[in-house]
Amino acid sequence: MNIHHELGTVSVIIPTLNRCFLLQRAIQSVLNQSYNPNEIIVIDNGSSDDTKKTIQTLYPNIRYLTEDKIGVSAARNKGIINARSEWIAFLDSDDVWKPEKLEKFISTIYEKCKFSKKHASIVAKGLVRADVRGVWSHGVVRAPIYCRRILKKVANPKPKIKIKKIQRNILHVDGNNGLGFVTSDIAMNECVKVAKKYGVGIAGIYNSNHFGMAANYLEIATRNNCIAWVFTASSPALPPHGAMAAHFGTAPFAFGSPTANKNKPFILDICLLYTSPSPRD
Repeated sequence: MNIHHELGTVSVIIPTLNRCFLLQRAIQSVLNQSYNPNEIIVIDNGSSDDTKKTIQTLYPNIRYLTEDKIGVSAARNKGIINARSEWIAFLDSDDVWKPEKLEKFISTIYEKCKFSKKHASIVAKGLVRADVRGVWSHGVVRAPIYCRRILKKVANPKPKIKIKKIQRNILHVDGNNGLGFVTSDIAMNECVKVAKKYGVGIAGIYNSNHFGMAANYLEIATRNNCIAWVFTASSPALPPHGAMAAHFGTAPFAFGSPTANKNKPFILDICLLYTSPSPRD
């Protein structure tokens, strides 16, 4: 069977047998995650209760499969065969997950790539936040791409980030070839400190890598009642008018400002393409 696997997404596999009520509780705990999985697959191991009717009525988007071979192992194996994602998470039908379960799952993957817990958490939260905002091109889909960069030693999982003051409110940040998530998170937090003291804080970052969704860093500023601009460089992706070869980048520019509603800042995060290019190495 040729199953298409989507990079960076997560399939949640739930085997069950005559646990209709408990199954609903398990499913709801998945739907309440801070990061929503690509798909939920329920493998019914021969239930005689209302499991099938409940799934089809209350959860029509869930993939419902049956397995004739009795046993949780056979059910899980069928789920694995039919999963469409690169990563798989198992949940028993009589169990529940805490809301940050999948976010911590992504964080653990980065810890395995030799990130510190703090830096792994920064990257995981940044990826999950992009998916929550609907910017799927910069969400968990990119997780394996960054992991491969680390494993190939293209990026540094344990950067020694250095901050140099050019002026009292102007910072020069050396990312030591770490992931941009970490460098940019640190830089924006430092900018906020400087801005609160001097009115304006500016940071220039070099020797870093892709930083994901720019809105992540705007939200740091707006949470601290600051206005912020974020810019970044990018590789050639667009040809000039009449040309064949790519020359211009698609560098995003982003702006954020607090509003009267502290929980709803104004965030503008755009790039120069009509649509975002597909994630790639």
